Amino acid sequence: MKLSARFLPSLALLVSLVIFNIYIYQLQPNANPNLTNVYFLNVGQGDATYIRTADQYNIVIDTGPSPKVSNLLNQLIPVWDRDIDLLILTHPHADHIGGASQIIDQFPIRNILLTEVDYESQLYSSLLENITRHDIKTTYALAGSNFNIGESVVKVLSPTPDILSDSDLNNTSIANLYSYHDFDIMFTGDISTKVEEVIIKNYQIPETEILKVGHHGSNTSSSEAFISYLQPKYAVISVGQNNRYNHPTESVVARFINAVIELLRTDINSNIHFSTDGSSFKLIN
Repeated sequence: MKLSARFLPSLALLVSLVIFNIYIYQLQPNANPNLTNVYFLNVGQGDATYIRTADQYNIVIDTGPSPKVSNLLNQLIPVWDRDIDLLILTHPHADHIGGASQIIDQFPIRNILLTEVDYESQLYSSLLENITRHDIKTTYALAGSNFNIGESVVKVLSPTPDILSDSDLNNTSIANLYSYHDFDIMFTGDISTKVEEVIIKNYQIPETEILKVGHHGSNTSSSEAFISYLQPKYAVISVGQNNRYNHPTESVVARFINAVIELLRTDINSNIHFSTDGSSFKLIN
């Protein structure tokens, strides 16, 4: 049987997609699509997290210091569902937004969450222009806001209006609690102990399964009070090998060890993958 020439391009595309998906599943053989999968990505000295929910939503929190994150997301986001339903950029420092423009160019973005701060940098200005060019729905984060993404909830705990005027841009980071049923992750951006105290005062948060450690393990963050308040089972530090800031600091590492909390680091463990059914969860790698 001869195929009409007009069908050949479509056939070639179909074969390419099949081969590509086989490649993708080889890269992530333990990613059960019926579970919510959370990936803390190894992007060097910066932050980037990807969440693929059990009900087929894509959430990205920060984008690392460079376009490298796009390559990682291309390996993880299903080819048949490329929309990123929520992109959260915790604050405008380059190690958190460095790959954002490339992601915006490569993936359809449904919603983006930013902090409403004045910050001058060529990278950030170009990013804002790119967001406008792509006509992406943009929301500015304020404490108390909730974002429902299917069965997941993102609850913004900071910044408050007062914190937005803080002279330290790190403190204006979007601190949020991601919840999928009874599974919770605290994302802290680069907030300091000053903002941690505000969160402790303003919110009653259940024990969290995972804490995304603030400011790459700097001694400005992760007070003993905050760790005790959250009581996480795991703490994840996103940090680059042999970085010039000497992150994470020994004192912060010691706090987690003394609290008997399992500590994972992207400079040692590379990409860190958890999966959950909303009740129990496990570390995949």
